[in-house]
Amino acid sequence: MNTRQLARELLSHVSLYGCAFPYNLNWLGRDWSPLGWFLNEHPLNVVDVGARGASLGELQPLQKFINYFAFDADSAEASRLESEHDQGFKSFRIFPYFVGGREGAVTFHLFDTPACSSALSPSPRSMQFAIPGFSVKRSVEVESKTLDSILETQLGENIDIIKLDTQGTEFEILEGSPESLSKAFLVEVEVEFFELYEGQKLFADICQLMRERGFDLLYLNREFIGRAIYRGKTRGQLIFGDALFGRRDDLASSLPVERKIKYIVALIQYGHLDFAYKLYSEDEAVLALAPGISQFFELYGTSSWGKFKRFASMQLDKIIFLLLHARRTNHRGCDSDRNWPIR
Repeated sequence: MNTRQLARELLSHVSLYGCAFPYNLNWLGRDWSPLGWFLNEHPLNVVDVGARGASLGELQPLQKFINYFAFDADSAEASRLESEHDQGFKSFRIFPYFVGGREGAVTFHLFDTPACSSALSPSPRSMQFAIPGFSVKRSVEVESKTLDSILETQLGENIDIIKLDTQGTEFEILEGSPESLSKAFLVEVEVEFFELYEGQKLFADICQLMRERGFDLLYLNREFIGRAIYRGKTRGQLIFGDALFGRRDDLASSLPVERKIKYIVALIQYGHLDFAYKLYSEDEAVLALAPGISQFFELYGTSSWGKFKRFASMQLDKIIFLLLHARRTNHRGCDSDRNWPIR
């Protein structure tokens, strides 16, 4: 997101919360031309399930180096994406499939707000938060496929990154496609801490599954919502978020060098430079094949000027802290880490 886009987003919304910032906003400004030749030969294979809008979000600067496989159970949305898809991808394919944890017929609920549509019904307890459009408009029968079955018959490529935003059924998708999950090195998944959908698995369940499959939690973008009954300042309750899971470092060390470099690139893009540097520094083959990677690591200087800049920034932090303390909340019923890019 460049300066012009950032300004346009801020000026087009009265509230900061209305802005749609990627949660790795502070880490997006990267010129990938030093690795352009490598990424052209070894593009990232991204599977996006629940791809309404076909937005890469946090991966946007890498778009021209991405083979994008998008899935949306709403056939009308899939058709729209098919006709309007961005030519900026390395390649783009859209599948009008419901991706689930098993094969067979499934009832899919289309909500008044299409982005909330799910195979699950709204939980009665979710009504206290008055989420706009969080009610079923109509239901349709769709054919469910697993990622593993699609991988075997249609994708035909390694999966590098999986993005899931399926409104409560993410756990079933991951559990039902062990082969696809074993191939990926990053998984970005929407998680709930509160039962918005009836009978859904929550964050703790997904964390346990991912740990068992060899992933660590790298980052959690949190979303808070206040109860509609109260019209005043409040912290709100942690309701849902975006969890980024990465292949564990000890398992990632054994990846083929080409895939390890792609993992390093993705980690840098998400801002996890410490993890990326560990994988980079431990394998001479990475440096030999893609020496341009070294340009992306900015280590703290040990000079007097470097130490002074760090000291000055610590004093600035105190001023920012006092300003945020005085502000207390954003004075709205909802809040998100996306809107406070402090890390």
